[in-house]
Amino acid sequence: MPTSFEPLRPGDIIDVVAPASRCDLVDLEQGIIELEKWGYRPRVPKNIFSKKSRFCSNLDEVRAKHLIDALTNDHSKAIFCVRGGYGSQRLIPYLKKLKKPKKQKMFVGFSDITYLHQYFIRQWGWRVVHGPFVCELNGGSLSSSSIQNFRKFLEHPSQEMRFRHLQPLNGLALKRKNIKGRLVGGNLSLLQTTAGTKHTFYGKNKIVFFEEVGERGYALDRILNHMLLADQFKGVKAIVLGSVTGGDEPDGKNFTSVAIKDFAKSVDFPVLKGLPCGHGKRNLPLPLNSLAELKLATKPELLVFPKG
Repeated sequence: MPTSFEPLRPGDIIDVVAPASRCDLVDLEQGIIELEKWGYRPRVPKNIFSKKSRFCSNLDEVRAKHLIDALTNDHSKAIFCVRGGYGSQRLIPYLKKLKKPKKQKMFVGFSDITYLHQYFIRQWGWRVVHGPFVCELNGGSLSSSSIQNFRKFLEHPSQEMRFRHLQPLNGLALKRKNIKGRLVGGNLSLLQTTAGTKHTFYGKNKIVFFEEVGERGYALDRILNHMLLADQFKGVKAIVLGSVTGGDEPDGKNFTSVAIKDFAKSVDFPVLKGLPCGHGKRNLPLPLNSLAELKLATKPELLVFPKG
């Protein structure tokens, strides 16, 4: 069973890392100030960003060093990612050389960070947090309620979570029953890119969550069908979608909901939507690799047990 998260207390050190892309320095500074207002001591590497890398926040070896230092030091209790973008998967060869850390830390991020989440879950059995980036804590792209919810989660990470207002997308989601399993997932396209690796995402016997941003309808259809063909959804107990944003066609139309509805009709497990998690103004923390219970009824809801 994955270790439960330790609550963060005033004075605790939080390591801030940028495993993928860089963010605006002003946004980073404002996010750091917000964490300091909460009483924490965020620690940022002096050379966190560099122009030496065309695609990422820094060279692979530098980003890997920052991440590994954060994972293995005895001082910090949590690791927060600056932002997503691209680059997390390029750090896997460095992580493969690392022995599983003796202590699990609260590792927070989403989007491109999904690749690291999947590695930590599959290789180390860790519990991880699908949650906001440091650069979002200034409130520019994230609602104030999401920021406050995140703050409360940090202080009480073992508290049971309840997500209501879920919407069924197929007939199986309308049947009254309770489904239990570990909650896994993250960004859909990043989960797809794990296929063929030693840490391939498989949803067997799991409740799967996914979210996505900027993928047009045909691209979503391609991703979902590839994952079906690769057996990544074989044996899934249920899927609950978070936000699926963007993806407009050149003429302004949007067919993302069409792709998702077609997928939901084609599978033999319940599919629902409505989790307030992902690339949107609402992005509530979600402790992945935790036990969860999906209650299918007139008003379906998802319970997550961060201690389970």
